[in-house]
Amino acid sequence: MSIYQPSSRPSIWYLAYLTTAVIGFLANTGAGHQFFWNESAYLTDSVHFIGNALAFGFAVQFSRVFLKTEMLMPRADYLLKLLMIMSATGGISFILGYRDFSAQILMLTVLSLSIMPLFGLWVWKVLERTEARWYVAAWSVWSVAVVILLCRIIGLIEMNDYAIWAARMGLLLESVLLGMALVDQVNELRKDKFTAEEKLIEYLGESNAVLEQRVALRTQELEQAREAAEAMAETDALTGVGNRRHFINRGEEMIKQARRVGYPLSLLMFDIDHFKKINDSKGHAAGDVVIKEVAQISKDRIRTTDILGRIGGEEFAVILVGTGLEEASDIANSLRKQFAEGCLDTSFGEICFSASFGVTSMGSQDTTLDELLEHADDALYLAKAKGRNCVEVSSVDDLSKE
Repeated sequence: MSIYQPSSRPSIWYLAYLTTAVIGFLANTGAGHQFFWNESAYLTDSVHFIGNALAFGFAVQFSRVFLKTEMLMPRADYLLKLLMIMSATGGISFILGYRDFSAQILMLTVLSLSIMPLFGLWVWKVLERTEARWYVAAWSVWSVAVVILLCRIIGLIEMNDYAIWAARMGLLLESVLLGMALVDQVNELRKDKFTAEEKLIEYLGESNAVLEQRVALRTQELEQAREAAEAMAETDALTGVGNRRHFINRGEEMIKQARRVGYPLSLLMFDIDHFKKINDSKGHAAGDVVIKEVAQISKDRIRTTDILGRIGGEEFAVILVGTGLEEASDIANSLRKQFAEGCLDTSFGEICFSASFGVTSMGSQDTTLDELLEHADDALYLAKAKGRNCVEVSSVDDLSKE
């Protein structure tokens, strides 16, 4: 962002300087006395001193505002303030009747103003403000005019019209160049404003893109969190398989699909035999080990399209998609043998276990999951009644228990 602010209004001080400089020029050339105030010699003399004093003061104030010396060059700003005080002193001295002192002060001010190009050069080269180049050119012309004036005073240059008008035209040219510096600064301010607006638009665009990306990421995170929460709500914490809620929800979906497509569907229900004895003799931690082993063996045995769930403490159920009653019975027997043939070597000692199975299959189109669970449970009850570690089958259609 530019260090020059429109609120500084250097144009006001430039117009004040230009007005008083023109008045001073008219007084210096005699044109003012000839055309405007020819009836008053005192007024001509007053305008010459006071007009020049005001012009010098306004020129210095314009420089302070244009170059921002108070902020950028505090020490130089003190010097410029001193020059303003000298200009004011020269004007006031004349009003109070100290004409010679006023002339000396104003001449010293004129000579001191020759250092102004140095301030502009610093802003131009160090701060890289290109509009200051016109300021340097303007005050360089002033310095040349002052040199001509000094040479004329000390006799190095012959007192003639050329020398007099060279100094006067130099002062006029200085005013024009200062105006060009002001115009250039206004253009730079507009350019800075346009650049700042472009950067703001670009920043807002990038901010919107970042915000949209963050919103999308946050939405994705929330969706993942929701899915994770739903998965946790339907997952058995001990075994990692689906819980009763998951089994019921997915089971009802599978039954509807089986009805619509017309493929067979069977259900296994089994629980661990004498599980209470395992808990009582080995402890509940040992019982948890057995439950996890049953879940793992079952998960490894069934297909990914089948649905396994822990629906009770030591009770599990499996929906076998596209599987008839006979094949389901074979799968149940395979699982039963795998449970019974292996004993677990745990920190609680060796644990042997078995399981009893009830098997049923979907018959008519009106079969519901509750009916399948009921008949599988009846078959499981019968398996336990027959001594456990066996498989019993129940058909929904004939409502018989085998």
